[in-house]
Amino acid sequence: VPYKTYFKVCGNLEELGSWDLDKAPAMEWNEGDVWTLDVVAPSGSQVEYKLVKIPRREPIKWESGENRQVQ
Repeated sequence: VPYKTYFKVCGNLEELGSWDLDKAPAMEWNEGDVWTLDVVAPSGSQVEYKLVKIPRREPIKWESGENRQVQ
């Protein structure tokens, strides 16, 4: 991943920005090029989300395809 590029997880829950990229949480880079994000969702939630790549000097790129889902 190029320097100053980061990722956000944007989705249907308030904790994921309610599909508003400005409010979506950023993932954290960890040793070994592992990106993580801890989110606590309300019990029984249907979670839909996409990963969003935010590079320093290129257009923002939303993950293609269907939304990811977690129940």
